[in-house]
Amino acid sequence: MTSDKSDTALLDEAAMLFLALSEDPDNPELAKDRDAFLARGKAERAAYRKIETGWVVSGGRTRSRTPLVFAILGALGAATYLASEPVFVRLTADFSTSKTAQITTLASGDVAHLDASSAVVDGTEDGTRKVKLLRGSAFFDVVSDGRPFIVALGEAEVSVRGTAFETAYLPDGLSVSVTEGIVYVRVEDMTWQLEAGQSLTWSQENGVSNDIIPVEDIASWRTDQLVAEDMSIDRVVDILERRLPGSVMVVGRDLSETRVSGTFDLDDPHAALRSLALIANARYVSGMPFVSVLMAKD
Repeated sequence: MTSDKSDTALLDEAAMLFLALSEDPDNPELAKDRDAFLARGKAERAAYRKIETGWVVSGGRTRSRTPLVFAILGALGAATYLASEPVFVRLTADFSTSKTAQITTLASGDVAHLDASSAVVDGTEDGTRKVKLLRGSAFFDVVSDGRPFIVALGEAEVSVRGTAFETAYLPDGLSVSVTEGIVYVRVEDMTWQLEAGQSLTWSQENGVSNDIIPVEDIASWRTDQLVAEDMSIDRVVDILERRLPGSVMVVGRDLSETRVSGTFDLDDPHAALRSLALIANARYVSGMPFVSVLMAKD
């Protein structure tokens, strides 16, 4: 039997099983859970071996939960961090950012605000203004001059004439949010019209959903703040992680899908993560510059 789960989800599940057995190695029920996980397929066995290897490499001397998570993920962290910056992004992007946002002018003369750890390809030519978002988020301020302006991102294509809007990759999909004018979003051969204050979110698992967002909260990262209103912890972490060295792992699907509201200071992402942990009643273990962990309290 093979698994259809992502590598990240399998590593998450394998880590939780390994943690539980490390704390209570003589528990027969935990041993059965581990054996059932391994029996599911090759991907599960490979994920569990990665966790075991990471623990051996890190020294594997403690059975305390927090140091154990820290040691395992720290051992695997360098590879995780390097893999998070695909080579093709660095090679093909016309404009890219590191750990801070920046403003750039496209070949068309239009202005693009790129969030931290974001990248675009400027494909403007002849009578068409076209941009491809490779990663992260971008806010476009488009002048109406008769030429179409098109943004491609993942499974979606956004077309406008003159407007202002944000496009963003999410941990499990993408989103488009409008602050001015009218935007047309095409996903899987269907088209939606969005106006100021409207947002469209798409994911492979949940399809398309629409939301109303205060215009001033859209792409709030342009003012070094993250205004989160009923936002998943996964999404908040994704935005904060762009400004941090290494990676941040949210352990447990229930925690990652928890919705939170608040304003976070992007100038101090470490403090923002600590605030997020307090709001979510979670534990934050800092493992920078490699991997840090956000997990539910016991």
